[in-house]
Amino acid sequence: MIKVIIVVLGLLIFSLFDIKFKRIPAALLLICCFFAIGYAIYSLYHHETTISEYGIALFPGVICLLAAFATGNLGVGDGCLFIVLGVVIGPVDCIKVFCISMFLAGIASIILLVSKKAGKKTSIPYVPFITAAVVLNSLSACFT
Repeated sequence: MIKVIIVVLGLLIFSLFDIKFKRIPAALLLICCFFAIGYAIYSLYHHETTISEYGIALFPGVICLLAAFATGNLGVGDGCLFIVLGVVIGPVDCIKVFCISMFLAGIASIILLVSKKAGKKTSIPYVPFITAAVVLNSLSACFT
């Protein structure tokens, strides 16, 4: 539970930056990378996870990075954030969070388009949807 609270607090900070500046600070992301690497080494040492699970957990982040480089519709920071998130929350939860966040962002985009508050090329911050997805995923785990 403590891990989820730390992740959500970190994501809230990233969300504020994403909303205000439409950027994720590289320095903060790098600090998170170091903590994630430390967590991964600890988990591997204590046999809590395997290297193959980490490979699967990186998948959503790699997809985001490919989309960022290929289309420019997602930011590189979003992909890097998903890579860190995958290491910390694990493969199954990371894929769930990826799907939920894409769904939430899609719903918000449709609402903005229909209400004419945004156009087809308008960018919206994605990290708040990742944060909401982590919270929803954690709450669903509590009630099952």
